[in-house]
Amino acid sequence: MKYVMSQILNRGISRESIGIKNPDEREVALPSIMEQIIMDKEVDVTKGIIHHKEGLDFMPCNIDLSGVDVSLVNAMSREFVLKTYVESMREFYDYILIDCMLSLGMITVNSLTASDSVLIPVQAAYLPVKELEQLIMRIIHSKSLFYWFILKVFDIQMVNSLFVYETVG
Repeated sequence: MKYVMSQILNRGISRESIGIKNPDEREVALPSIMEQIIMDKEVDVTKGIIHHKEGLDFMPCNIDLSGVDVSLVNAMSREFVLKTYVESMREFYDYILIDCMLSLGMITVNSLTASDSVLIPVQAAYLPVKELEQLIMRIIHSKSLFYWFILKVFDIQMVNSLFVYETVG
């Protein structure tokens, strides 16, 4: 089975854990691919992919992602830009993993639109769930997504943990 992972955030946790350094210096990264799709240009979907020795391919993100988020606001079919890229990658990979931040920004909306299923780690506390409530409701009410929530730091004796369990369970 072939896997590719795309990191749609600038924290760099996924990228650094597999040893990718200096993504801002790369000629091709996910933001440049997305910009080409927005401008309706021809895209070489294999360009920019990093082949890791352990069999996981990786499409890195870089600081230019913030510019893409701004470009998406006025783009036609803006929520489908990442889906266009993902669909073109399906012939090469069995699984495409998208690591993104949980928000209601255009980048996250693109990530959800491009996904068949969603795995969301949620801290079992009141404030993190209240912050994510709109996103969680959007995912739950989506007819096309399979979703799973992973509760972190869950304590059955804590009222907040039970509230979170009832909200996402």
